Amino acid sequence: WRLQSLEERIAALESDVDRLEARLWDEALTLGPVESRNLAAEKATRKEELDALVEEWANLSRELEESDKAGSRT
Repeated sequence: WRLQSLEERIAALESDVDRLEARLWDEALTLGPVESRNLAAEKATRKEELDALVEEWANLSRELEESDKAGSRT
């Protein structure tokens, strides 16, 4: 259940990052410098969260795989 929760949060953050990146590109000429900087900072924050969740997901997946292998040896 934890793995599924992480996958859902990762998908949501990926969507947020994509949306922010698209907005930065689409509105590059009309955004003011402050708003551009704020959007870029928000995107960076979301990307850091995403990277941390992906790392957590990878670790959890590895742990589950190792425990499955250990369980199948007995």
